[in-house]
Amino acid sequence: MILSAIIIIGFLFLVSNFVQCWITLKKSNLPSLPFLPLLGHTHYFIGPTHVFFEKLKDMVKIGSSFGLFLGPFFTPFLYDIDIVSHLIKSENHIQKKAGQYNFLRALGKRQIFMETGVPYKESKRVLLHAVNHANLREYFTSFNRIAQNLVDDLKIKVERDEFNMEEDLYLCIASVLLDTIVGLDESVMTRDEIIQFAKEFINSLTIIFDRGFKIWLYPNFLYKFSNSYKLCNQSVSYTRKMTGKLIIGRKKKIEASERNEEKNTGSSVFIDKYFESKKDDGSEFSIDDIIDDVHSLMGAGFESTVSSLRFVILMLAINQDIQEKAFEELKEKQKNNKGYFDIDDLNELTYLDRVIQETWRLYPPICFLGRKITKDIDLPNGGHLKEGINIWFFLAMLHRDPKYYPEPEIFNPDNFLPERVIERPPEAFMPFGFGSRKCFGNVFAKLIVKAILCHLLTNYEFHTTTTVQDFRLAFEFAMKEKIGVPVSIKSRAKI
Repeated sequence: MILSAIIIIGFLFLVSNFVQCWITLKKSNLPSLPFLPLLGHTHYFIGPTHVFFEKLKDMVKIGSSFGLFLGPFFTPFLYDIDIVSHLIKSENHIQKKAGQYNFLRALGKRQIFMETGVPYKESKRVLLHAVNHANLREYFTSFNRIAQNLVDDLKIKVERDEFNMEEDLYLCIASVLLDTIVGLDESVMTRDEIIQFAKEFINSLTIIFDRGFKIWLYPNFLYKFSNSYKLCNQSVSYTRKMTGKLIIGRKKKIEASERNEEKNTGSSVFIDKYFESKKDDGSEFSIDDIIDDVHSLMGAGFESTVSSLRFVILMLAINQDIQEKAFEELKEKQKNNKGYFDIDDLNELTYLDRVIQETWRLYPPICFLGRKITKDIDLPNGGHLKEGINIWFFLAMLHRDPKYYPEPEIFNPDNFLPERVIERPPEAFMPFGFGSRKCFGNVFAKLIVKAILCHLLTNYEFHTTTTVQDFRLAFEFAMKEKIGVPVSIKSRAKI
């Protein structure tokens, strides 16, 4: 009798859950695929992340947006411009980030892109000061030096077979970010340790992203028993330890300089602003506060910047005519600046800018933007979303709307000619988000990418046997290509 009662109660619970899910889906007026009680569509996403992307592409065929159930949780994936524009214009209905972003707290309890109120305002005030136009100029010594290091590292690979450039990019971007954010001290962190730092950081981000599609790992008490938790903790412990060493070293350097009444401690870095600032209650930022914020910045900027460079280099190698046009634009700058590119040089490289934007259109560094519905809202498709639902803007599809991008699968930098940009709603291109929570480091990220490309393109031609049809796209926090960056390089004649 007891067993029969348990079976009946369990069956009724499954039926009730299925009916509730069906009602929620119908109210949204979004298409979907058949789903299971409790599991929803979770079974579709078992396997490697490039397989996940292929399944998402299949789902795209059912409509211009669709609804999924991650377990019992209804999760719309939106890329219809009308729906997206409506939601963005109603930003007070989607002020909070989606719940899965809380998993980023594995990098540190204080996550500036998740915080609200005083902690968020304190950190944002410091960081906005660090990336304002005047301070950005101070980072170009680092950009140019590390970009030239990459050029030098690649010399041994000139006129050789194709190689995977991915690890070179990891080293370069990790070095740039660490140097500009905390001050890279080679006596504290060796080249091999920087590469290890990059790999551990990517590993932690991949595990965090993967958790978002494994509903059985949502509850913290279950997640802590998983192998994913153990591996993520190991990676985060290593990166926090190395970050802490650099921060403490930088602080000691500043204190020694002040004792000796020296004004010059080298180029300014982001965390210097933390040492100069106070919290709203008058207290200083602790080392743990700064480590948490540094990890927030690295989390937002590291793999997305690597992703940007990865795809720009591949698209230039595939499209030789576009690569040569970008090089021709660089020639005059190279003659005048003798290999040092400053912010004014980069701002004048309008064609290279369009190349980067077109790359972000097809391969956005942020795959999805997640928000939580904070107030019930009606949709222009006649649907309705209730408070508490997590929604995801699917940027890779949003940026491929043929209404705004003729031949959307073709790589064409002219999509970003000024006269074409003004014809589109701003929601048709938002690789770094929108509104008050838009990533305020997007200008910084673009300058890093452009500075490195300037050095690479003035020194090398890039070639590849890979085609776009060979790509195996995957989502691992940022979009990536599973076969890496297979290129061969040739030296350019000195200008």
